[in-house]
This record gives sequence, C-alpha cells and structure tokens, in this order.
Amino acid sequence: MEYGDAAQLMRIIACATPIVALCGWIVLRGERRPDWPKTRRNLVILGLAGPVNLAGWWVFNGWLDRAGWRSVHAYIIAFIVFIVAGFATGFFSRLRRSER
Repeated sequence: MEYGDAAQLMRIIACATPIVALCGWIVLRGERRPDWPKTRRNLVILGLAGPVNLAGWWVFNGWLDRAGWRSVHAYIIAFIVFIVAGFATGFFSRLRRSER
C-alpha cells in the first residue's frame, strides 16, 4: 500500500469512528439499560480511537522520516510505540474485566 493510500484510509477511519460512536450514542441514549455506563465509556473510546490513532500515526511517521526508516533509531521508536500500544490494550482490557 502506498503512503497516499494509507494516509487516505487513516483519514477516513479518523472521521468515521466519531460518527459511528455518535450514532450509537443517539440510538442507545433513550433506552434504560443497566449496562449504560459501560456502553457510554466504550462509545467514548470508539469516538476517540480514530482521531488519536491518526495523530499517533502522523507523529510516528514524522519521527521515522527524521530518523530514517532503516536506522537503529527507527527500530527503537517502533519498539517503544508497540510496547506502549500493548500496555494501553492491556489497560483497557483490565478496565472492562474489573467492572463485571
């Protein structure tokens, strides 16, 4: 996939996730569900996921452009990004498990 295609796809995802979250919020808002706080939290996370992912992708690519794609610094930056993403995934999965 070329950089322009990937950038366009990331922009579409960044615009679509808040729209999907807002639609879910509107549809589920009127219902009296016992799990509404968890659903509301998940919709907020979904709404923020696309734009935050796009911003992180721009920062990550900016660092890699400056460091060079095949340099040791680029590999260290990629390692740090994936470790942080893994910890964030674990954090959010623990949030969901602790509320059951």
